[in-house]
Amino acid sequence: MFGLNIKNNKGFTIIELMVAASVFLIIVALSMGVFIQTLRTQRTLTAVTAANESASQVLEQITRGARTGYNFVLSPDYKNANTLSFISANENNKTVTYSWGPCIAAAKNGVTNNCIKKNDGTTTSDITPPDTNIEKLKFWSSGVDPAD
Repeated sequence: MFGLNIKNNKGFTIIELMVAASVFLIIVALSMGVFIQTLRTQRTLTAVTAANESASQVLEQITRGARTGYNFVLSPDYKNANTLSFISANENNKTVTYSWGPCIAAAKNGVTNNCIKKNDGTTTSDITPPDTNIEKLKFWSSGVDPAD
């Protein structure tokens, strides 16, 4: 009969090791890509969340002052205003002005962004963080024009 010479080899051939290593490296590379993208997304979401919280606090501050205010003035006009002034009972009947313009303080990267400012008659201060750039601010009033 034909004699079969079967050897009992233990271990892997160099080809098997190279294939296994290649598959492992591909899996690691894909995993790293997903991990890095997740970190970038997390940073973006953190920045957006911080900006939303800042905007919410600013709107709450302006709203709280406006509730007790009177003699409202919008400039340059009541339809395209980026400045709101009023006398606030919360500020001992001082004229308070909220406006939009370059931040007093520079951002961490050295760039001067646009902020929402508050002037209480004696001092002007940024009420938004200097790292947040406010692109546009509009106040409007209804009931001023007879067509409203």
